[in-house]
Amino acid sequence: MHGKYSILKLAGLTAGLIAALGVSAAAHNYEHTSWRLSVAAVGQEQAELSTLVNTTVSVLESDAFFRNLKDGVDQSDIIARDFKVVSGAEVPVPISVEELTSILQFKQSGMWKFRQSVTLMGTYWNQGPMYIGQCSNPAGPSPLPCKRAKFTDNNTNQFATNRAIKPGEDTLLEILIGRELHKRYLKDDPFKKSCAINTLSHEILHGFAPDTGKIHTTYFRDTDANGQRFNSQSPLATYYVGSVAQCTWLQRKGLVGNTKTELRTCLARYGTNEFLSNQCDD
Repeated sequence: MHGKYSILKLAGLTAGLIAALGVSAAAHNYEHTSWRLSVAAVGQEQAELSTLVNTTVSVLESDAFFRNLKDGVDQSDIIARDFKVVSGAEVPVPISVEELTSILQFKQSGMWKFRQSVTLMGTYWNQGPMYIGQCSNPAGPSPLPCKRAKFTDNNTNQFATNRAIKPGEDTLLEILIGRELHKRYLKDDPFKKSCAINTLSHEILHGFAPDTGKIHTTYFRDTDANGQRFNSQSPLATYYVGSVAQCTWLQRKGLVGNTKTELRTCLARYGTNEFLSNQCDD
């Protein structure tokens, strides 16, 4: 998919589409056709992750979310989508709320959306080889192969991460949800539950990239090549979107007020330049 996307509801994958993706029906049981999200799980975990994906997408498509995206910062605030090093110092690459909104509404021309499969860490889906680094589109003149690494079940309790699998013309990213985060989503406490919405929204944003026709590299970064988070006092787009989604869902539940002050208090609680995960602890 390229360019503008229509906003569609979840739809079941046909056998032909499943075959085209090169995966089994059990592994990927549906795809959200605009956000290009699928679930890789079976049984109860499939139902639970599907609910999380549906809930998160419903927030990201809501008018309240886009209103909060605008109200959560002042016009003078800089939202960083990436960083570059200038004279040894990290300098933010800014993005406006208007551009961020356009991307999330699939109205930004020249933007690519990776397919992303949502699964849990430590399941049999995660035992095969993984790919790291930039992944190429072989149709381009100079394809860049991905590096290969091996994924293990270590750190299954961390929050979430993205990894690239099946690199090629239409690379699939896998969003690995940590089991501790998954447990929080299943809790009756809505504040704990909302942390999973934050994290999934954050990871979804990593799935957008400029459509170069060659190598697709995420438009939104919050860590350097060594996996170290950028040292930013400004909001980082991935964390900002995650917390706005979380606070929007809490507003929906009547647990956060609808004023700008109440919204910003909620955003400060969960963080906009990092995820304050201690707020999600038991």
